[in-house]
Amino acid sequence: MTIKVEDQTLLRTMGSVRLKAKQAIEAITSLPPLRAAERWAYERTFAGNAPGAFRGVFPSFGEAVASAPQTRPLGYDNPQAAALWAERPIFAEDYAVLFWLKSLAQPGFRMFDYGGHTGAVYDAFARVLQLPDGFDWNIYDVPAVVEEGRKISLVRHRPHVRFTTEFGDAAGVDVLLA
Repeated sequence: MTIKVEDQTLLRTMGSVRLKAKQAIEAITSLPPLRAAERWAYERTFAGNAPGAFRGVFPSFGEAVASAPQTRPLGYDNPQAAALWAERPIFAEDYAVLFWLKSLAQPGFRMFDYGGHTGAVYDAFARVLQLPDGFDWNIYDVPAVVEEGRKISLVRHRPHVRFTTEFGDAAGVDVLLA
């Protein structure tokens, strides 16, 4: 197919107009008042109810901590963070894990769920997997999250779940889920 000279000129003109429009938008949005408003909105979101939110690049951990809002707890080792993600669906990226776990789930099988929070992945997977007696799902996380996970396990029937704050408990496991 051949493009006529007039059509080529029109396409170049449209491309030029599109580029100029993009440059104009970038120039307008980079004006100091708009940048300041955007930064204010971002800071407000970060300081508000945005658990687990993070921002910026810092030369040291100490500077990052100093930059964090004083009104919010730091990190995940606190009750607010432990209460996140109580319910979790099965996501598309979970299917590969489910596929292999289905064939690996045997009595005596040991899995270490690194950062498994309060067991939401276990709960989601247990809805579709038949885990045998003797299957060990060990969840590692920070102390506040582990404490909340243990409380949830008292309410929900979780015969395969144990919680730990010791990474050394991963020694000798069959699978590390991270």
